[in-house]
Amino acid sequence: MSVRTPSSPCPAPPFPPLSPPPSACPAPEDGPDAPGVPAARSGRPPADVAPTEPGTAFGPGREALRAARSRALAELAGHHLAERRTLLLWLGTALLVVGWLLAVPGVGYLADGDVFGAAAGGGCLLLAGALAAPSALALGQAAREDLRARAELRRWALLDRDPDRRAHWYVPRQARLLVLSALAVCGGGLALGLTAALSGPPGVLSFPAALGLGAVLAVMGGAGLLKAADFYRLVIRELGPPARPRGGAHR
Repeated sequence: MSVRTPSSPCPAPPFPPLSPPPSACPAPEDGPDAPGVPAARSGRPPADVAPTEPGTAFGPGREALRAARSRALAELAGHHLAERRTLLLWLGTALLVVGWLLAVPGVGYLADGDVFGAAAGGGCLLLAGALAAPSALALGQAAREDLRARAELRRWALLDRDPDRRAHWYVPRQARLLVLSALAVCGGGLALGLTAALSGPPGVLSFPAALGLGAVLAVMGGAGLLKAADFYRLVIRELGPPARPRGGAHR
């Protein structure tokens, strides 16, 4: 049964959608629950549910909202923390590292000022750019997708709390993979940078190479940790006490 406001023939979404709202009410076959249209992509709950205030008081369609919320969170979380995205993050990080390790000696060769140094340095820099530039673009695109998925996850999660359906969208294996790998990458980068700063670069690495390598690893590992921590905040909120309604006591 549709819950509609008397002032408008269109049900009002509980939050502004990510894309500009349509100028007219969509036809039933174009709604979020239509076949082939995932609920998470619509940025709003089904049209037959209209909560008055996210996380506080709901109309009779609360169970339908919870079911739609669970489906949307399952789709978004599964894509946001997919193993392939984590592996692509570390693949891009590895290519950035190789590009940096090629760029540092390339600059050194160019500083020699001879013909061989110019040829070797130019080759190293070209190869470094060929590896690092596409990786940086791909990582930037992945970061934009992560920010959009994070925004949609928060929009759907803040609609309500439903600990009974948490298992439908909680992805512990993917989350653990991201956390453990990010800890290893970030910790290794910090250890390498501190070692280079305090006691000199280890092995055959020069000081700029070791410091830049540590910085890249620490930054990318920290980005992975922030992504995992944001997801775990939603999980902890789901298991916590219900939020109090705004504007006074419960009615």
